[in-house]
Amino acid sequence: MNNDEKSRTVRHAKINILDVAIILLVLLTVLAIWQKDNLADIFENDRTKSSFAVAFEVSAVRYDLVEDLAAGTVFYVETEEGFVELGMLLDEPVITWRQGEGGSRYAYVDLVGTLSCHGILREGALVVDSELIVESGKPLFVMTQTSNLDIQVISITEIR
Repeated sequence: MNNDEKSRTVRHAKINILDVAIILLVLLTVLAIWQKDNLADIFENDRTKSSFAVAFEVSAVRYDLVEDLAAGTVFYVETEEGFVELGMLLDEPVITWRQGEGGSRYAYVDLVGTLSCHGILREGALVVDSELIVESGKPLFVMTQTSNLDIQVISITEIR
């Protein structure tokens, strides 16, 4: 063989196991970045939901609405995906008559109550659903089967 024939021979690329491992690692990294939200949901959903007592207050609500707020009343919140169950009223709310009013069916009262909710506590906020986050000190518009309320969340405490 002369030099021309030697240079014409085809060189075969050697595949090293380390090269394959690096290529697979790069592909998995790209896939993980692309699907990071789905991966986060998978790992976060493994956390078990706990029970929490969510204390709330309502200012200046008509007294006749109090009749609809018995123990066991379920509260809902509307999100972009539809209605999400927030929790259930643990007991009847504590009623405080507004200054100078009392006894009339159409008088206004203030309420303080406690809901039993299920979720995950993350950074001081209760995550009930992916779109429903309850934070202490924040207002929340809730609904029952018969009425709507603007509540102010006072505190969130884990029930053990």
